[in-house]
Amino acid sequence: YEKSEEKAKAAEIEQVSPEPLAVTALKILVAEDNIANQKVAMAILKKLGFSADVVNNGIEAIESLRNKSYDLVLMDMWMLEMDGIEATKIIRSPYPGILNPTIPIVAMTASATIEDRQKCFDAGMNDFISKPVYPDELLSVIRKQMKIYGSEVGIKAAEAIAELRCKLVETFDRQDFLKRLCGDEKILKSFVLYLPESLSKQIENLKMALDKKDVKEIGFCAHTIKGLSANASAKRLCNIASMIESAGKAGKIDIAASMMEKLEHEYMELKSVLSDMFPENNTKESGIFHLPGYTF
Repeated sequence: YEKSEEKAKAAEIEQVSPEPLAVTALKILVAEDNIANQKVAMAILKKLGFSADVVNNGIEAIESLRNKSYDLVLMDMWMLEMDGIEATKIIRSPYPGILNPTIPIVAMTASATIEDRQKCFDAGMNDFISKPVYPDELLSVIRKQMKIYGSEVGIKAAEAIAELRCKLVETFDRQDFLKRLCGDEKILKSFVLYLPESLSKQIENLKMALDKKDVKEIGFCAHTIKGLSANASAKRLCNIASMIESAGKAGKIDIAASMMEKLEHEYMELKSVLSDMFPENNTKESGIFHLPGYTF
């Protein structure tokens, strides 16, 4: 029976294993305005064998593409200062000084509607990947865009991909999140240390937006909470934030406001679970995000 299980697992790895990639000279730029999402994206890329730089918005992405040659851009759709759609249009224009205006640009967003996909392609993006980002999906997109082969990265990716899938836990699926980080406990604990304060700030921003009846800000804050919680494998919080986002974008502010109590309750549940699961974090100063191996 054990041998049968081993054969089945080997077959699964073989089935999803990507072709190895030649990545020694590959340079990736990540444009993402949420620090927690930045950390996860960079951690996944590092685990898959890639090196990357990160910027906070479309303006910084354009400036980076003027000053340094890159092979691929992972571009968040919704960012403050300048979003990914506008930045891509400027890059494709081409904007004076852009070293490679035809560089492959892959959109990243928690919204995965047909309309959003069409906006990406209309702006000149080459591909689309939904958040939360999984290593196997990201590797597939990079491989598709770069069409390059030939190192041990494929083997490392296959080992990680074989451990990715697990049953979703409603409040916080630790195993799902850990496996998306390729088993790196240090990164997970660093993220967990940062997550509650990050969510708390966004919830306060959402409350203020609701008080002001600012439809655009309601949608943006709820979208940010949705992305953070999805990235952390906090499904229930993600679902509530998604409903608030939809209500806000539809102008149904009363409905959005009526769900705030539920959102805050689920946030407290998540905070409690994280506190129980990582008691060592309770003695540390909140809001400090240390990620071993990275300097920003």
